[in-house]
Amino acid sequence: KDHGKNEGKQIRPGNLGAASNRHKKGKKSHRDSRSKKQGVRTTFLPTFRGNADDLFHKFSQALTASGFQFVEKDSNLFQSGRLTSHRNIPSDINTSSSSLNYAISILVSKGYEVGAYFFDNRVEIPKASSVSERPLNWVHFTLLGNGILPDARVRFRTTVKISNKLRKLAFGDLHGISPIVWKTVTTKPNDISTTFSSESNDVPMFCANMTPAMQKRVLYIRHYVAERYFMKRSDHTNFSMSIRAKVTRVREFHRNHVDGAEFGTPIEKTEMSLDFDVEVANRIVQNGTHNEMEQFACSILRETTELAMELKKQRLQFH
Repeated sequence: KDHGKNEGKQIRPGNLGAASNRHKKGKKSHRDSRSKKQGVRTTFLPTFRGNADDLFHKFSQALTASGFQFVEKDSNLFQSGRLTSHRNIPSDINTSSSSLNYAISILVSKGYEVGAYFFDNRVEIPKASSVSERPLNWVHFTLLGNGILPDARVRFRTTVKISNKLRKLAFGDLHGISPIVWKTVTTKPNDISTTFSSESNDVPMFCANMTPAMQKRVLYIRHYVAERYFMKRSDHTNFSMSIRAKVTRVREFHRNHVDGAEFGTPIEKTEMSLDFDVEVANRIVQNGTHNEMEQFACSILRETTELAMELKKQRLQFH
């Protein structure tokens, strides 16, 4: 997981930013301007060009072609606990629903963020179903496709649920009541109605009782439109482990500090990730042999490369 033998050397978390975030001494103005940015610095992720809805389908097709199997939410894998999800998100982008799933990133201090997940049933202001620290990347690296295959970002990270004290500090109470509500934009530009129509027209707005200080803590909001889970069993040279894949259609709203609006136009995107067997990784790190660690690493490289090749067959354009 994140603990292991270090042969007497103390391991300290490194710079969480990308290489481009590093600066040389002497460039005071550039350093000062960057230090005013709020939140924890992050790293870049590989991105593809194209319509987000099209990418949702093409990502799913690439996973299926590389040996992954689509998993229904009512399957035995979810019922048995092998797959878990606290988000009841439709698996199809065309599925109409009167409810809405979203997550909010909240800034507790200058360098400490928490993520809260909510389910809005359109009846009452929702409470957070899960609140945890922003994931910490202990090790991260990029597999470069050299312009032929898309790059792949590999991360070993951990996250923990926050204490009641931090929960109260983040929300102002222990209940985790959502600081925003969702309303539907009508055909008139400046007219906002609570009448439900298409989810693509839903926009977040701060609750009337939110103070300016609390509003400032909200960094961005992610509306989960659709999500699909896939599973695959990777077996090579007497080494076996399970891999979970996830494709998510997202609308991301960021605070708009330019024209006075609460949130800007949503960023429409689709994300895909592979989660490798945590239990196998824990066992190898704590009690495994060098050969097992090498097989584990090779499995990550092999499965990632195979998926990248299938994505190339989909003729996706990437940055």
